[in-house]
Amino acid sequence: LGSGHLGRALQDEFQPPMEKPLIGRRRSKETPSGVIVEGEANMLTSIAGCCKPAPPDPIVGYTTQGRGVTIHRADCKVVARLPEARRARLLHAEWGKSDKQVFEVDIVVQAQDRSGLLKDITEIFAQEKLNVVRVNTLSHDGEARMEFTCEVRDIGQLSRFLGRVAHVRGVFQARRK
Repeated sequence: LGSGHLGRALQDEFQPPMEKPLIGRRRSKETPSGVIVEGEANMLTSIAGCCKPAPPDPIVGYTTQGRGVTIHRADCKVVARLPEARRARLLHAEWGKSDKQVFEVDIVVQAQDRSGLLKDITEIFAQEKLNVVRVNTLSHDGEARMEFTCEVRDIGQLSRFLGRVAHVRGVFQARRK
């Protein structure tokens, strides 16, 4: 106890070891099947973290080992780089009808840096009822680059949001990543 050895021994005994994070790997998000794969609507699917598809993006399924089918955008760079041997695991996929499902999308905003810029953009998120799950901002030489991950219901909601952000004073570009 006095030297700390017993405390560490007890801590190791009662505290489970921490899992090591997977570095460089984006997790996919499981979906309550708003996707139809090869004509089947009830397959276990997940949304790829690399490209984050959302309706009405053209999509493709990739059969994983033990985790069902991962849904990618058809123009996903990861899918484009698949070796020929793994291309046989690609499946036809399309969006089904789902009113309650939300999809994570990445958005990039580039603008002239100024006081209040982030506030102006976050007000639009609130007005459009978009939930922001991640944000990263960087300012350099008077230019701001903001990356947001938010949840959208459909591409119409995303387009409306991007159009409004594009009209914020000082914004050069607002686009999906």
